Amino acid sequence: MAWFQALILGIVQGLTEFLPVSSSGHLTIGQTLLNVEFEEGDMLLLDLLRAGLDDLILSAVQADVSHFVLDLED
Repeated sequence: MAWFQALILGIVQGLTEFLPVSSSGHLTIGQTLLNVEFEEGDMLLLDLLRAGLDDLILSAVQADVSHFVLDLED
């Protein structure tokens, strides 16, 4: 997979992460449209993209979750 294909798939993953549908499905559609064949190292890249997005989401909502949990304790 070329770097620009990985970039496009990363953008697709990021944009569809917040939709109530599978962002992995969008990656599969993107893979088909871009005619990308994943190799073993490419799967690691996709896993790292997903982990990075999960970390980003958790860090973005951390304060809200902390406030929610602390309010439950009262």
